[in-house]
Parts: sequence; C-alpha cells; structure tokens
Amino acid sequence: MMAALVSRSRRVSTDFRKRSILRTTSDVLLDLERPETGDRVRGAKDTNRRDVFEGKYVAQRLRSPLVSELARTGLVSRLGGVSFLGAIDFTPWARPVGAYLSSRLDHSLRVAWLAGLAADAMHVSSHHRNEALAAALLHDLGHGPLSHSLEAVFKDRFGLDHHTTAARLILGPGAKSIELRAALAKSGVDAQRVIDLMSGEDIEHPMAELFSGPINLDTIEGILRSANYRRGIKCVPEPARVVEAAVDVISGDSGPTSVSQLDAFWQFKGLMYSQFIRGPVGVLSDFKCVRFFQDSARKLTPEHFYWSDKELRSAFPDLFVWLGLDDGCIGGALGDRSTVAYVRRTFIVCDGVQRSTAKAFLRARYQQTKADASLTCTVLPAYANFNEGGELWRNRRSIVGASTAMTS
Repeated sequence: MMAALVSRSRRVSTDFRKRSILRTTSDVLLDLERPETGDRVRGAKDTNRRDVFEGKYVAQRLRSPLVSELARTGLVSRLGGVSFLGAIDFTPWARPVGAYLSSRLDHSLRVAWLAGLAADAMHVSSHHRNEALAAALLHDLGHGPLSHSLEAVFKDRFGLDHHTTAARLILGPGAKSIELRAALAKSGVDAQRVIDLMSGEDIEHPMAELFSGPINLDTIEGILRSANYRRGIKCVPEPARVVEAAVDVISGDSGPTSVSQLDAFWQFKGLMYSQFIRGPVGVLSDFKCVRFFQDSARKLTPEHFYWSDKELRSAFPDLFVWLGLDDGCIGGALGDRSTVAYVRRTFIVCDGVQRSTAKAFLRARYQQTKADASLTCTVLPAYANFNEGGELWRNRRSIVGASTAMTS
C-alpha cells in the first residue's frame, strides 16, 4: 500500500522535477556575465517565461562583478536549492502547470537587479550602489529548507529565523562566511554595513527606504513573482515601473501617476495574500509542514535549518509525499470540523495623507492590519494515514468556512 502511495506521489510530482528548482550552482551561474543578445520582454503576458524569473538571466542583465562574485560563494549558491514559496512549490495541485518554480536564489538575484535599477535612477555613488546590490542579494541568505513554511517550527524549537541567521552567516567564523566577506571586500563593501541596510538599522543610506519601507525591493519582486502561480490575473504590475514610482516618491519628484502606481501595487499585494499566500492554498500547505513535525518521532535538529529542500526530502520523504498529493497525506489524523489557525493580513491604502517626508508619507499611506483567523474544515484536501496493521485509510476533507478576529 505504501508503494502505491509513493508511486502516485512520483506521478503527480513529475512536472515539478521537469522544472526543478534544485539546480546545481553551475546551472544557475551558467554564462552569468554573458552580454544579452537582445532586450527581454517583461510584463504580465510573460509571467511564465523562464527568462523573466530564472536567476541566471537576471544576472546577465545586471552585469555586476560584485553580484557575480557573491553568487558563486557557497552560502549564496545554497539558496538555489531552497524553494521560493516553500510547501506550495511541492504542491502540484496548488499551481498552474505553466508556473516557473523559483528558488530563493532566483528571487534574490532579481531583487539585486531591481536594486541596480533603483541605484541608477537615484544616481547614487558606486559605493552605495554596491552596498545596495549586496544587501539585496543577501537579504534571504538565512532561509532554511521550504522557506517560510518550516520557519515557524525552527523558530519555536531552536530560536532560528532567516533574519538573525543571515547576519550570523555573514559575520561567522566558518570558511564559507570568510569566502563571502572576501567577495564583499573585493568590491570595497563592509559586511556590517550590508547587514545594517538589510535590517533597516542604516537610515542614512540613500536607498534605505527601499529596504525598510512598506514598499521595498524584496516585497515588490516577491509579490510579482508569486503572481506567476496564479492564472487569470490581469494587469499584473511591472516590477521595474513599481520601483521607478517608488524612487520618484522617495526623491520627492513624484506626481499623481507615481502614487497611483504604488497604490495599485499595494492593492495587488493584498490580492495575492488573500487569494494565495495566506489564502486556503498557502495556509494549508504551510500547515502540513508544521503538523508533520508535531510528531515527536520525527526528529528535527538545528542542523536541518541549513539543509536544502533536496536534503530534507531525502531525510523526510513522507512529508513530500503528503505535499504532493491532492487526496492523501501522511501524518496524524484531523478530527471532523477541525480548524487551522493562521494570521490574516489586510493591506490598506490610506487617502488624505499629508506629504511631509517620503518615509512618513509611505508608512502612513500604505498600511496593513493583522487578524487571528482560522479555516474550518470537514476535511483537509486529502488526509491519509496507516493504522497499526498497516492498512491505508483516507478521509477526504474540504474547506467549508473561515472565521476572523481582529487583533491590535
């Protein structure tokens, strides 16, 4: 019976393996600095093209010796084996067939590309530009396997999260940390300055607001990358134009058009959160990861936080069988009308905000609220388990409602 379940998992995950995010370093960095032969089209109509989302093509366009050097280090290239959306990337029924499955390296390289566009538009010094490129590329350095999907488990058990881990890896005594700092030093970039820019501690850098503000380079790239997973979405904002609008506002040169573009992006972010990232698909995919490791027999250690998805999959194959099925999962049973708790975010554009400083304006206009919410289920899409005799039983489940309670 187990063989049949695993066999089915292999069939439903074939599409994933054909476009695997677990590429080798040489695959990701192939022809990293080769000049482009022509302009690559961006926009909603091209959201499923590899040249829009894959890191190596973005790096070609950026043509930064610093980014190329950093991307080849062990710590950064490891992100090529960490899925961008975590559990959703291993849940074939949660995404369209044409979606390009991204890694954290793909995302980070494209954030660096956006940082380069912003630096050029703001006419910052070459030193400030390199600091921004490094901060953009390294901002997700501390992500563990399955990205955000497992981070709550690691945080609860071992106090590990991607923010503090990134700083520790950059400044650490290990050989890979030393290699990374040497790459920074080669371009005259101080590691601590990069960490301060990433964390929002550096408020003097001319591009600080693009890292710590509500509309930042990370969220611009991440939200628009996530749109690749949804069919039928029209008028997807173009990331370069959103960055341009943000630069205009920060520089004090903005008009109604720039603000309206940022308004549209903020509303689009709300759409992606409500329908996908923190919608039923995202909530249930992440819940599977948390629930799986609630079983004390499944030993998770701090060392697992530094693994790739592939390494985690080899150690805990049942988790990925569960994620890959739309009518079965392995773990502990859920009772009828069980609930899955999560935090729902609502994104609000506040009109009538007075323009004092760009920082104050952006924080006052673009706000979000958080609410404790829960999905009520008569069944999670597909729950399966093995009884003591090894016989497989299933209990098909579907979401039947949701409730929300506002929090401060």
